[in-house]
Amino acid sequence: MTVEQSTRVEIRRATKKLLLIFVGSLVFTAGGVFMTLHPDERHGLAAGVLVLAFSALCALAALWQLIQARKPAFILTDRDFSSPSIVSGPVSWGDVQNVYTSVANNQKLLHLTLYPVAADRLERAGFLAWLGGLFGWRSREIVFTLSMLDVEPDKLTMFVAARVEEAKAQQTPEAAALARESAPAEPKVALVAPYFSIALAVVLAAIFACELAFAPFPATDAITPAVGTLVAMGGSSLAVVRDGEWWRLFTAPLLHGGLFHLLLNVVALIAAGSQLERLVGAAWFAGVFCVGALAGSTASIFVNPPDIVGVGASGGVVALFAATAVASYRFPPGPERNNLLTGSFQILLPSLLPLVSISHGAHIDYAAHFGGAAGGLLCGLALLPLWPIDRPRPAFDKLPAALAAAFFAVALGSATLIPPRLAQVQLLAPDFPADWEKAKAGAAATLARHPRDPRARLAHAAWLIDHGSAAAAEKELREALADKQALTIPVLNHMEARVRLMLAALLRDGQPQQARNIAAPICASALPDSLANYRKSTGLCP
Repeated sequence: MTVEQSTRVEIRRATKKLLLIFVGSLVFTAGGVFMTLHPDERHGLAAGVLVLAFSALCALAALWQLIQARKPAFILTDRDFSSPSIVSGPVSWGDVQNVYTSVANNQKLLHLTLYPVAADRLERAGFLAWLGGLFGWRSREIVFTLSMLDVEPDKLTMFVAARVEEAKAQQTPEAAALARESAPAEPKVALVAPYFSIALAVVLAAIFACELAFAPFPATDAITPAVGTLVAMGGSSLAVVRDGEWWRLFTAPLLHGGLFHLLLNVVALIAAGSQLERLVGAAWFAGVFCVGALAGSTASIFVNPPDIVGVGASGGVVALFAATAVASYRFPPGPERNNLLTGSFQILLPSLLPLVSISHGAHIDYAAHFGGAAGGLLCGLALLPLWPIDRPRPAFDKLPAALAAAFFAVALGSATLIPPRLAQVQLLAPDFPADWEKAKAGAAATLARHPRDPRARLAHAAWLIDHGSAAAAEKELREALADKQALTIPVLNHMEARVRLMLAALLRDGQPQQARNIAAPICASALPDSLANYRKSTGLCP
């Protein structure tokens, strides 16, 4: 419909768009159900649950909006306006201080900023009223999503702006003075250049160059390090952290799984610097990043499967945008707050929606994203009381500076542990075949070049068993089991368990007690499904 001069205009919701959103949400909900019931290594159970929960909420919200579409969403008259789902009664045009539009996530929004006195007596309705009462929020703004209304956005904006200007022109001098006196004080802001975010971007790029230059394994392609390289250089997973290498929680956020991965994080980091660092300074900015990075890498190892390797600064970057969104409430309703919120949610929403995966066998680590967002939320809540209106920058900036210094000191100190891991990796054949049959066929030649590669010993033992040489296979497996240094190379997943299971299965019929003794150390170990099922089939563990 169009908006013309009228004593009463009723605007309803765009039912076609709502129906499309509802159907799309149902499709994603079905996908979430499938991912939850059939988790795999790329999409774990957590990803399926997140997709299901978010899509189901979107579907319910769209369904509720469709039900409400029978009633007007926005009612305008020459004297006032009302919206039954937002406010409990009519609001006079004279109570509106400012009208402006913004764009968030490709949605055009109409903002009506009320005078503080009018906002104090305003009674909100619906979910926002409940949410505001729960957290003590009292916004001065009423916001309409223009793209979800059955109306021409520009004409509606012009109509509303004209009514507000008419109401201001008709105000008495006493009312205008009262409105000016009730306006809140403008917050003091000291803008600084985003030097830290630029410096950190340069450091991340330099570290990625080292990943490619000193890679112990052939890269997937010219710009994508192999998973083994990431593990050797400090990538984290529950399997290696559980073995005492906790320092990887600090090094993993500084590594990246490919050039595209790096570019995404660097661009987002610079964008965050142009917002948050310019407002709060390098100390708080660095502190928020480090808290988010550590929270993200911690969440990653506990939510993802034990063998999934996590790398990337995404946790820290997401934390910056989460903190920006919370800290934006330090500013009064208006363009400044909305610019911060819009910029934040344009990064936050895509980063928290586990709906797509990147190529090269990698997947987006949503556990790290959610962990980083939680860390950023806490930092943002800490910022608000330390950043009153009369202070241009937040107080106590030495604390986040100390946290950041400690984070990078641990990461730098941990870098000294990486060369020994790289030396261990040199024991492995860089061209070991991924195909098991090819690995068995070429195991003897691989062993001649790399005699301490436990994968080659395991493959050669399997080849010997296939060809009836059980005694030679037993000797090969015992030699592999005796080389503890080679078995504990971080890039080898459950290698000791694989060797023990093959050796125990080989001895089960002739030497059952010895077979049980060999299998005993891994009977209580957490193993992938294929190994766990094989262990169960041997009958050697109680």
